[in-house]
Amino acid sequence: FGLGLLTAAIGVMMLCFAGGFRFVVHPRAVEVSLAVGPSLKTIPMNKILRATVHEFSPLQDFGGWGIRMGRNKTTGFIVSGPTGALIETEGRNYLLSTGKAATLVAAIEQVRVQS
Repeated sequence: FGLGLLTAAIGVMMLCFAGGFRFVVHPRAVEVSLAVGPSLKTIPMNKILRATVHEFSPLQDFGGWGIRMGRNKTTGFIVSGPTGALIETEGRNYLLSTGKAATLVAAIEQVRVQS
């Protein structure tokens, strides 16, 4: 029973990460979740100082892929590279890896300006 449960749990985790991360911009926050499942992180819009397109190396800057701690108090949500949206807040920064970093940054900045 234990081995079957472990195998199922690993399978579900692989399925979740295979779908990558999902980033949703709401009027009040940026929400980070796996493609399947609940929100992993909510970044309140009023805490965001700026959002920029950022080039990085998953291995050099974060030591790999997944949810990783990087330099300068940066949490990375890394599926691929080499670009992402760098969201800066007072306490912590967040790097959201996506091939559509410019679109994500534009959406965040548009919502911030309207607030």
